[in-house]
Amino acid sequence: MKRSKALKLIANQLDFLAGTFNGYKDSFKESELKNADVILTTLEHAGMLPPTVRLPAFGVNDNAWEPEDE
Repeated sequence: MKRSKALKLIANQLDFLAGTFNGYKDSFKESELKNADVILTTLEHAGMLPPTVRLPAFGVNDNAWEPEDE
């Protein structure tokens, strides 16, 4: 999952908790994404990261968020 998608999921849930959820939305104000980022960053620092993917061709493990589309 891309980190930006995780932020949007969290932002939608914050709307739900605030009682303002009217269905999934994909566009947010900067302040809404900043609030979601605080939660996601806290989880990352606590050790919750995307699942590790083994890349045998390279002999490495990759546990980073998927790259964003450019």
